[in-house]
Amino acid sequence: MKKTGSRIAHETGVTTLIMGAALLACTTSASAATLPVSSYDMINGAASTPGLSLRDDTYAGGTGNPGENYSTLAGGKGDLTDGLIATSNWNITPAEFVGWSQIYVRNPEITFHFAQVMDIADVSIHMNWGYSASSVDFSVDRTTWINRVINLPDPPTGANFQAGFAGLGLTGDTLVIRLNDRSPFYWNSSLLSADWILISEVSIEGSLAPIPEPTVTSLLLAGIGVVCFAARRRVRPGILPG
Repeated sequence: MKKTGSRIAHETGVTTLIMGAALLACTTSASAATLPVSSYDMINGAASTPGLSLRDDTYAGGTGNPGENYSTLAGGKGDLTDGLIATSNWNITPAEFVGWSQIYVRNPEITFHFAQVMDIADVSIHMNWGYSASSVDFSVDRTTWINRVINLPDPPTGANFQAGFAGLGLTGDTLVIRLNDRSPFYWNSSLLSADWILISEVSIEGSLAPIPEPTVTSLLLAGIGVVCFAARRRVRPGILPG
């Protein structure tokens, strides 16, 4: 019997559903790229001296006062994800930095939010050489933490440097970064106080997390069910003998 146009279209749609489910089942994470941050939360930075702001003054879209020292900021974005990396020292271009004094904020934390669950591979934090963290803790649930030590470039290659943290292997829709304070240290016979932490940009690399296996299995079973239903509809009952 010839197939009608509607039957062909129906069976084509079923085939497409099955193929799509099969492709999803075989999907692996895409190559790593910079993850889009939907917002981040933190305690604001502060002015080191009157007229020299190390606050996140461009923070917008959330709550808190970006113009107030150590205000609680939530639900917005600002300096740390604007793509601008400081190339000069903090006292020359303070607007490119966010800074926390150890006297008021010990081990500052930043919570980054993503619109979807992500596989988080690498993180880069651009810091000031003289006022960097000693190490960084990473977590997606505030229960399990990964600690990475920061080794300062010696001698420094400039006022600032990029601290890279590869192979984190975390999965979640949030990432908490804790910047651990550094003790005063000697360099070139001078004691550097390191009583602040100054950063200018945070970049997070990774990919969209694959669909969990139970979801893929459900899609496959749903596709098989549609095929069986379509097959039953095509069976015509015979004429019973009189």
